[in-house]
Amino acid sequence: MGMIFQQNSTDLKEMPWFRAVEGFSDAKKPSESKRDDDPDEEVLPRVIEKTILPKITAFAKNVWDPLSTSQTENLTQLCDNVFEKQVLSRRECRQAKQDLINTVVLRMKQSVEEDVFIPLYPKSTVEDKSSPCSKFQGRRFWSAVENTLWVNRWLHASQKGGSKILEVGQLSPSQ
Repeated sequence: MGMIFQQNSTDLKEMPWFRAVEGFSDAKKPSESKRDDDPDEEVLPRVIEKTILPKITAFAKNVWDPLSTSQTENLTQLCDNVFEKQVLSRRECRQAKQDLINTVVLRMKQSVEEDVFIPLYPKSTVEDKSSPCSKFQGRRFWSAVENTLWVNRWLHASQKGGSKILEVGQLSPSQ
């Protein structure tokens, strides 16, 4: 899991531990001889719920920089993989998934409040594109645009995962 923020991180399904647990729980193709309430089928969802989602949540809380394109892209892809491609369980990993989404919302909200700032300068100051004021305003503007794009990406990811929890209103500054 230490490679969450590395470029080209391995797909969850390609990791050896995942294949081993999936093979044990026979999650891909349950045999007809197994019971509907077979506890072995819950092994993979429980590993994801009890180990993987809390680890991703800790990374999102302590390491993730919402303004880092590569970190946000890798984290989003991993969450897409876990939320969408995995059949988490019949009961789903609601609490662990909710904790992860709440952490992401909190970090994005902090980023919006602390990092998204577009200074207003007199028009004459920013007309000269080589002036320090104009350059600073441009950097802040594009930082805000990038942040907005990642918020939209997370909105999409949370909805694909069957979660309508993440709303734009949650990211607006505190009143």
